[in-house]
Amino acid sequence: MIALEMLGMIVLNTPLWAWLLLLFFIKRGLAARKDRPVSLKNSILMPAIFMLLGLQQIIMDFRYSKEALLVYLGMLLVGLAVGSLLYGATQKFYCQAGQLMKKGSNVPMIVSLLNYLVRYGLTAAKSVDPGLLNLLVFNIASAMISGFTVGLFIGGILNTLKHKNLLEEKHEMA
Repeated sequence: MIALEMLGMIVLNTPLWAWLLLLFFIKRGLAARKDRPVSLKNSILMPAIFMLLGLQQIIMDFRYSKEALLVYLGMLLVGLAVGSLLYGATQKFYCQAGQLMKKGSNVPMIVSLLNYLVRYGLTAAKSVDPGLLNLLVFNIASAMISGFTVGLFIGGILNTLKHKNLLEEKHEMA
């Protein structure tokens, strides 16, 4: 019962901007389910925001920031590899009227919502118990999760760049 009360308090005390951000991710995720032109600029926006938020928290808030930063970077590389494989297996591209198009997929929405939920959960946890910021295990676990989820995004971007280059080479040769 106490856990439900705590969850209710967290949800009720969530600022409006956090709910609007969640709606934004859902809207973008639903749009990603349809074929669309590739926009590298738009692809980079979300990972950059999550990366900056994660690094800001590690550097400014964590007691064990050096250790957490090393773990973050390591897990970012792991996430990048997993993201490259995941997006490589699920994302398909084609050219239409000279423009690179990406087939619709649920993967971008899943990755975006995963990133949002991780960021939300970590923020809520430290709001409920600020002492967590002084615990090595919390610093390391947060860095692992944040680094991995940002790496998933970056793996998707690298997969898009790879296919963009391949399709450009193919159409130049034709």
